[in-house]
Amino acid sequence: MTSLPSLEALLAEARKRTGLSDFGDPWFREPLRILLDSMAREAQLNAMGARIQSERLITGLVNRLKIEDFLKRHPAIADEPVNVGAVIVGLGRSGSTMLQRLLAEAEGAAAIRWWETLSPVPFPDEKPGDPSARIALAVQVVDGIIAADPGILAIHPFDALAADEEVMLLEQSFVSSAPESYMHVPSYGAWLEKADQTPAYLELRRVLQMLTWQQPARRTKKWILKTPHHLTALDTVAKVFPEAKIVMPHRDPVKTVVSWCSLVQSLSKPNTDTLDPRRIGDHWSRRLARNLQRFMAVRADLGAARFVDVGYAALTRDPVGTALDVLRAIGLAPTAEDERRIRAWSGKNAREGRGAHVYAPADFGLNEARLETLFADYRRRFTA
Repeated sequence: MTSLPSLEALLAEARKRTGLSDFGDPWFREPLRILLDSMAREAQLNAMGARIQSERLITGLVNRLKIEDFLKRHPAIADEPVNVGAVIVGLGRSGSTMLQRLLAEAEGAAAIRWWETLSPVPFPDEKPGDPSARIALAVQVVDGIIAADPGILAIHPFDALAADEEVMLLEQSFVSSAPESYMHVPSYGAWLEKADQTPAYLELRRVLQMLTWQQPARRTKKWILKTPHHLTALDTVAKVFPEAKIVMPHRDPVKTVVSWCSLVQSLSKPNTDTLDPRRIGDHWSRRLARNLQRFMAVRADLGAARFVDVGYAALTRDPVGTALDVLRAIGLAPTAEDERRIRAWSGKNAREGRGAHVYAPADFGLNEARLETLFADYRRRFTA
């Protein structure tokens, strides 16, 4: 078994890299400890995987230190407004990335860019309003991801400058489904499904304030958030962002779950020498079924008026019209300029420009009959 650093060793390394010592509220130690234990006992990481995943944890801790320091040095950040217009929560492979990027083209919308998730705090020598060094670093990282696995673009359109998921920011709280996408950590995943994620989402809200402070034009805009992880804590999302509409792209999970398993396989492959596609299929088919059951339960509690439903067929057939409808539904009346920009983005980012994503249910020990049974209630209500 490949050894991993202890929790205290990780904390010490993050302090050493930054010269800082305040990680903020120590609540995060519990999820980090549980994740580390699961990694050590269950993930079967190879030497490279241990290095990669340890570095992800250190990066999260480094960002925690930098965020706490930045917030202390700029207390006015606590007064920044956060107005979330939409939280897109669809399953992976449901068109949620495309929908977020379409909506983000509207003048009244704000979205987290991939480079901001990597480096949310300005570099020490950065001039206000000039994040070019952070952007350059993110471009370099994305280029490295694509060079290591060119086929990844057929699965997810990585772009350092584009709107992207805030799940990387939740990773800094060590409350995120991302680790399950990179390695086999079922006990951590089981803990996560039952955990109160409120502290992590309150920290996410603080980061949104910090990003607004860095770009004051965002003060009058509505944030467009997006990650499938939100389905694991939808009641918390609704509580922390009470002004937000919850936007759900609906696509038949029988068609999406296997694609998601293929993405997990691609992300996990470098980290272990014992990759088991059937285990991936079993874990994620059951996990995503529970996520959708949670979605339906929370929807029943909150009421349908809090939700905006988006059919995958409509989104792919008429992305521009669908995006304009969603903007209206979240209270952002689109202008002619918004439509022009959305149409231009859609024209430049057609799916035809990317390679084919090839996979089959049998690759993961799945078949359509089993998937139809697992997702029967959701399919009957939303994709029939």
